[in-house]
Parts: sequence; C-alpha cells; structure tokens
Amino acid sequence: MSLALTEQQIKHISKLIEMKGVNYIDVNQELTDHIATEVEEFMTQHPTIDYMAAVKTVFLKYGRFYFMKIEEEKEKQIEKQSLKEYFSEFKSFFTIPKVILTILLFITYHYFISLPDFYKNISVIIAILTILALISLAIYKKKVIGKGRYIQLKIYYSVNFVISIVINPSLLDTIIKPEHTTDISPTITILRVIFLTMISVLTLAYFELTYKKITQLKEKYRAVKV
Repeated sequence: MSLALTEQQIKHISKLIEMKGVNYIDVNQELTDHIATEVEEFMTQHPTIDYMAAVKTVFLKYGRFYFMKIEEEKEKQIEKQSLKEYFSEFKSFFTIPKVILTILLFITYHYFISLPDFYKNISVIIAILTILALISLAIYKKKVIGKGRYIQLKIYYSVNFVISIVINPSLLDTIIKPEHTTDISPTITILRVIFLTMISVLTLAYFELTYKKITQLKEKYRAVKV
C-alpha cells in the first residue's frame, strides 16, 4: 500500500514547481499530481526515506528547465487549440439558431446607419458595451476560479488585448466613418454594415467561448482558487 502525502506536503510540491517557473495554475496542478505520485511511490519503496529526501530525489530526476519547457509546450498547444475553438465559435453564429442574432445585428445596423452621427455614436456604444462585458467576465472569473492565470484561458489573455484595440472608439470611428455623409453608394453602405456585424460577432464569439472555458474550469479548479 503506497503512502499518501498530506495536504501540506502537496502544497509544498506545488510551491516548488511554481519556483521552477510554472506560472499557470492548471499546469502547476497537473505537474503537482505527477510529482506527488512519484514521491509517494518512492517513499513506499524506501520506507526509511523521509518526505524531504524523497522530494529532493524525485526533483533531481528532472533538468533545471524541465518544468518551464513543459509549460511552454502546453502553451503552444493551447494557442493552436484556442484559435480553432474561437473560429469554430465564430462560425456558429452563421448556423441555426445563432445566425438569427447575426441577421438581427445586420438589419439593425443597416436600419440605423443613415441616421445623423450614427458612425460616431455606434463606435462609442460598441466600446462601452464591450468594456462592460469585459469587466463582467473578469468579475465572473475571479468569483468562480480566482484571479490566477490558467493556460486553458490562453484565448482570454491573447484576444482580450486585440479586442481592446478594436473597440477603441476613435479607431472604430475612423475605419467605418465615410469621408462624406451624403451620396454614399449602396455597396459601400452594405460593406460598412457587414464590417460592423463581423466586429460584433467576433466579440460575441470571444465572450461566449471564454465564459464556457471559465465554467468548465469552475469545478476542476475551485479548490485552488486564488
């Protein structure tokens, strides 16, 4: 029968792994489980060896940068996976039933685009709504899994920066605002409406995917919430 480590000893192993350069909570926990199992097996096979000696022996099996390399490899893997999931979520807004929302956005933008100051107002509205959604998402994340970093939320950290640029009111206003508000061809108008719709759908896909990711992590990592 193998020996079971105490909660304090497992936390100690987790801290050692963190000191090795592992910054993501989920990667740390995965490695902690692996190392803890090895330590338990080693102590079972060598009953005269105490915990500290066993930990030292197990950690010496791995190179100085082993744990950092593991995290880097997982980060690259998650980046590719996250982008695929993101675009898959984006494409879902063009299938039933989400395509209804996409169509409604298009119709709404097309209906209001001829109003005075539409371009200025819509850029500000999109920016405000997105910022509020980002704040709500951050609060939800902190509430259910803490403020620590999770590699499985890589899409949250990377796309967050991109969205913060896209929703800049002055930038958005510059991109979509016509030089002259009169005599705009129907084709140009449609292209601007499509652009606004795509920006909205990309943003909605980001929020929905991130919310799903946080919810998936909720039960698994609730115990290590920091």
